[in-house]
Amino acid sequence: WSVVLGAGPAHALYFGVYEGVKAKLGGDSLISASLAGTAATAASDAIMTPFDTLKQRLQLSPQRSSLLECVRGLVAREGWRSLWLSYPTTICLTMPFHALHFPLYEGLGRHFNPSGDYQPLVHCTAGAMAGGMAAALTTPIDVIKTTLQTKGALRLSGMRQACRLVWEESGVRGFARGMAPRILAHMPSTAVCWTVYEYFKWILTPQ
Repeated sequence: WSVVLGAGPAHALYFGVYEGVKAKLGGDSLISASLAGTAATAASDAIMTPFDTLKQRLQLSPQRSSLLECVRGLVAREGWRSLWLSYPTTICLTMPFHALHFPLYEGLGRHFNPSGDYQPLVHCTAGAMAGGMAAALTTPIDVIKTTLQTKGALRLSGMRQACRLVWEESGVRGFARGMAPRILAHMPSTAVCWTVYEYFKWILTPQ
């Protein structure tokens, strides 16, 4: 429920900011796509980060509890700040991710579909490939973000301490932990996201 409640408004803001910034910057270049992607994720992550933190806590909790109980317990123990503790690290992750993801998607889309027509298979394939490549390259920052979210404000005060903890526990290998599952998660996710988005963009745009 944490993901469900946050994903709708976060994605609406995400694509709205992306299209708006891309249009302001000229629209067609891969650089415009990259800059628009970073702006879009900074805006949407401000909404999604608290919900993502709650999701992590619920997944790791030894007891079954509701979303509301999780919020109350977390705020009582660590304060409201804990909900956004990982936001700086999250945007450090998502900005590079989307700076790569958006131009990769746009570039692959133009390569496979030069006409720019609505082609679901192309959108799906380009989305999966772009998401997988961006996920692999940004795995180290995702490890640090997850460490912050799961260890919490009681043990860690920021990105530097989280980075040091990962190094002490696992060395260099620790920063690549979870890369394969991350790629496998992002590929279908970005494939579905882009396919659905392009579909609604196509049917809602006057022909």
